[in-house]
Amino acid sequence: MLTLYHFWSSTCSRKVRITLTEKNIEWQSHHIDIVGKLENLDPDYVRLNPKGVVPTLDHDGKII
Repeated sequence: MLTLYHFWSSTCSRKVRITLTEKNIEWQSHHIDIVGKLENLDPDYVRLNPKGVVPTLDHDGKII
């Protein structure tokens, strides 16, 4: 299963969401608030993506 960590207005996140939808790939959404709560700087998220940016795609434990 794919899990997409994304922010709703991020252009890069939007491109990934569109691609997954167009390819009919099932994915799970995990919203990361990069403006208000700065969740992209949370230590748990930084472990997934050391740069703290969105999107991050988790494919069965492999981070893309």
